[in-house]
Amino acid sequence: MSESIHLVIEAGPERGRSLAIPAVGARMGRSSKNDLVIADPLMSRHHCRVGFKDDILYISDLGSSNETLVNDQPVREQLLHVGDRILLGDTILRVVTNTLAGAAAAAPVSEDGVDLGLRPPVAVAPPRRKPTVGLLLIAAAVVTAIALAIWLPKVLMPAAPDRTSGELLPAVSEPEPLTIAYEKVEATTDNIFRYALTLNADGMLAVQIDDIMNDRHVRKESQLGEDYVRALSETIADAGFFGLSTDYQGIQPSIYDSWDLTITMGNKAHRTRVVNRVEPQAFRQVREIIEECGKNELGLWAIQFSPERLLAMAREAYLEGQRLYDAREVELGNLTASITSMDEAQWYLETVEPKPDYYAEALTALAGAREELQARYDDLNFSAERAIRIREWKEAAAQLRTICEVIPSRSDERHVKARQKLLDIENRLRMQQ
Repeated sequence: MSESIHLVIEAGPERGRSLAIPAVGARMGRSSKNDLVIADPLMSRHHCRVGFKDDILYISDLGSSNETLVNDQPVREQLLHVGDRILLGDTILRVVTNTLAGAAAAAPVSEDGVDLGLRPPVAVAPPRRKPTVGLLLIAAAVVTAIALAIWLPKVLMPAAPDRTSGELLPAVSEPEPLTIAYEKVEATTDNIFRYALTLNADGMLAVQIDDIMNDRHVRKESQLGEDYVRALSETIADAGFFGLSTDYQGIQPSIYDSWDLTITMGNKAHRTRVVNRVEPQAFRQVREIIEECGKNELGLWAIQFSPERLLAMAREAYLEGQRLYDAREVELGNLTASITSMDEAQWYLETVEPKPDYYAEALTALAGAREELQARYDDLNFSAERAIRIREWKEAAAQLRTICEVIPSRSDERHVKARQKLLDIENRLRMQQ
């Protein structure tokens, strides 16, 4: 029986390719270490995992930078239905089969009722002919080939687990528990900066940052998904961290730079400490992976900049937000872009104390812009719904297109709902032509 095709690539660098998902699931991304490799530069190295839960296809994001979108909606983990469209980077995949066994063929009807597949099919005997020597030789060769195909794998491959006991076997092996304890200290005669990250066996990630001179103290926590932790474990295991020495020491006058990293993975545990010297390549690779995880998961990217630099970037973003707000009637998307810029300014100022003089004004402007955008959406959505009720499809389509232009973000629920309605109405309009 041939493998069921579950996904078809409709757009992207590998358009037209069909993908069959094995029972144990598959990890997808642009890295060659994935089960399914897709040559899309906008995909993450390990982008997502596709597998089965109760024989139904599902997808889970692995902390990808461009997110995993199902029907234009970002997801962490979601069951998939036939017809769903998945966006990974620049690649669009369509779900054609969402079950492990694939679509079942219609059962043939016999004179005795429906054949449920419990009896062997009854073959209609062809007219008997006396076999020739050539036919006998061909038949013998076919039987030999079939026997070898069945017997050789049993000899060369390890025995398969017994599936007759009734015990359900896990589709995916349990990941080895991963724990991380990482501390970075950068000290000079003027300041001490400390960054500490921990990941416990339950997948709880915590980061504590202390910037003494600038009086910045931040602590954040987040629960990581099981698939993301599994991908993180595999990446760390491939980097060669467990082969490093335990201590690398150097000397730098008036400076103290220390990286202290302990990783436990299953029954393996290793600690390496680097002080005042260039890091070994494997150590640096793992450290950067761990720090990137903390930045992306907890939104602590801005802490790497000085308060002066953060203040400058925040003011620039706020002024751009004001400019776009003043030009909100010039282009439909300017109001949303204004909110994005002003929100970016708040993000830069999250760890800065004291806040700048315009901070309260920026908060008020941001809240006002959001209220105005919601009011504009409500008006447009009301007009679209009214047009739909009286079956004025062209007017409804125009209002919905305007919503999509006013709120262009595909991750915004208001854009998603408007787009779904618009697709239905455009189909109705095509039927009228």
